[in-house]
Amino acid sequence: MVLEGIFPKEWVNNKPVYAFFLGWIYTLIGIVVAKLVFPADPSLVAVGITSILLIPTLQRLYEIETKEIYGSRHFSWRSLYKFNRNGMGVYLGLFLGMFIVYLTAATILPQFQVNQLFKVQLNLRGAAETLDFSPNLFFDILGNNWWVLIATFLISLLIADGGIFMIAWNASVWGTIFGVTARSAALATTVNPFIYVAIIIAVVAPHMMLEMLSYIMAAISGGSLSKGIMDRNAKGSKRKINQSHIYLITIYSIILFFIAMNIMLLGAFVETTVLVNADIYRDIIVKSLQAGF
Repeated sequence: MVLEGIFPKEWVNNKPVYAFFLGWIYTLIGIVVAKLVFPADPSLVAVGITSILLIPTLQRLYEIETKEIYGSRHFSWRSLYKFNRNGMGVYLGLFLGMFIVYLTAATILPQFQVNQLFKVQLNLRGAAETLDFSPNLFFDILGNNWWVLIATFLISLLIADGGIFMIAWNASVWGTIFGVTARSAALATTVNPFIYVAIIIAVVAPHMMLEMLSYIMAAISGGSLSKGIMDRNAKGSKRKINQSHIYLITIYSIILFFIAMNIMLLGAFVETTVLVNADIYRDIIVKSLQAGF
């Protein structure tokens, strides 16, 4: 892509701020293009366009990561961290860039534009705001997060950089729901909507970041394994990939996915604990429902 050609190639692997910028600008482009080409319902198309625009970035990321793994001879926990820390930073930067765009747009755009631009995301708002805030909530949250985790891994396994779609989708859903909830509560009161945004983010940030970290790990796990298999089967490849390389990358991927599952469990526990005890968050939801938006 044009923007990626402006900066040194090495930036993609060690500059999370650059990833944040790409996530931010490509999300804006995705929303605008989707609105122009598919004006009736651009919500899901915008996520798809954003994901497609980010594919070259992720392809370069997996090239760097798998090359480092091929250069190792045996598994080590230190190497697991070393091989994946930059990748996780890139994915996290992309997520935050996308999330900020949706959060800001849902907070400040006119109501009719929000309803049109984010129709699919808003369909999930009712379910999110009518949850039973009780200890039984844990199993509902865990079940939902588990299927998102599995879907992210499988899509990445089938299409190495395809997991970015699930990352972008979650960024769009969370950003839209939080933004609309804040602005709706503000309509029912005299409070500035960005004050409610700050409160909501403060409440949900711990479990949101844990959940996103687990999805990112699942995406990297499936993507790295997919890239290794493609390199092994590629004809005329200059890089000699043998069975030991595939074995090693499989071990790294399996262990990373196992860690992702445990982080997902922790995230579900934290989310349940926070939501059950977060009176201020429930009050904001009640106010937003009173506004009827």
